[in-house]
Amino acid sequence: MDGTLADADGNNALTSHGDPDLASAGYTGRAAGLGDPQDHLSGTVPADTSKNFSLSAWAKVDDGGADRAVVAAGDGTAFSAGLYFDAAAGRWAFGMTTPDRTGLRVAHSQAQAETGVWTHLAGTYEFTTRTLTLYVDGVRQGQVTGVDGWQASQLLVGRHRWNGAEVGGAPGAVDELKVYARTVNEDEVRQLAGQASLRGHHRFNEGTGAGTQDEVTGTVAPLSGKTGWEVDGDDTSLRLNGPDESGQEQDGEAYVSGAAPGIRTDRSFSISAWARLDTDAHDGKDRTVVSLVRDGSSLLDLRYSGASKKWEFVFGGTTVRTAYRAELQEWTYLTAVHDKAKAEVRLYFNAIYVTSVPFTGGSAETGSTVEFGRLSPATAAGSFWKGGIDDVRVYAGVLSEQQIVAQAIRT
Repeated sequence: MDGTLADADGNNALTSHGDPDLASAGYTGRAAGLGDPQDHLSGTVPADTSKNFSLSAWAKVDDGGADRAVVAAGDGTAFSAGLYFDAAAGRWAFGMTTPDRTGLRVAHSQAQAETGVWTHLAGTYEFTTRTLTLYVDGVRQGQVTGVDGWQASQLLVGRHRWNGAEVGGAPGAVDELKVYARTVNEDEVRQLAGQASLRGHHRFNEGTGAGTQDEVTGTVAPLSGKTGWEVDGDDTSLRLNGPDESGQEQDGEAYVSGAAPGIRTDRSFSISAWARLDTDAHDGKDRTVVSLVRDGSSLLDLRYSGASKKWEFVFGGTTVRTAYRAELQEWTYLTAVHDKAKAEVRLYFNAIYVTSVPFTGGSAETGSTVEFGRLSPATAAGSFWKGGIDDVRVYAGVLSEQQIVAQAIRT
């Protein structure tokens, strides 16, 4: 929503009712925060809901004690179609009413809906097969056939109508609302649900001082151990285990522990980093570029492997690695992706796709901190980096190959 009530082209402006917070923190940027039952938005439906159409939005329900409407298309009596939280079932729902406004056909999510969590919802309708379909976080949940739609006249965000009454209002928030005059396919839904949202970005451009700032959270992380700066022309980066003041090589404790980027590893996320390994030969030590740490233990590890001598992404007991040995003393651009909708993890080397491995799992915790240059077992930290680290970004969602290529320049 990003603080504006018009669409991306500046058209189809919505009207605000009550006092919605248009500066509320969204899935990406700003959202429409709905804190009171009267808070909602309304406008004209830019699609014929008796024909092929689709609705999608990011939604966060803060209280599951009552039905919570996300987006609905309807008239003064009832909603024709809508995405909502069904309190009785405790699940997400996509429903369409019958043309006489008396019946309701609903597809529910397979799992219980989570409150307080940004969730992507999509509902599609295919006129020729008379089928409605619900997707949650890019995964198809259920279908209902034999459904007849009817043309709605009004779009409602944050509520819907039933038997002439307005129901399903706040509290919660809605972001990235989209209405299509066609049936989007499953690949398109996965892309919508995988939308990348930057949660942490360390440029390491300070060049001096004892700390480095996350440009997203504003938090300053201290440089620890044998960690300093390297300035090479216009490029500034972290230098871990560089030569000491007398020029002697170092290889010990060196790391930076940053703020929590707020991502859940059981959902889609992406991590990209530039790394340079400054050893003279491929040694047998694992060396960590980036990790996420919770309660003293790393949940994942983007690293150089001492065993394989290759770049690896290790996550939840699953490893995906490059085909060839890591180049030494050369800057390398690494990107690791967990794609929940496709149930896989992927690794990219210098913006080129390497391979993927099936994966399901992860943690629902959001307080994991990002660390650079070390792995953190519960007992003692290790796998210290030796060389340069630069321009590390952490995203909720899936970076597309186009986005990965676009970022293949150190900043």
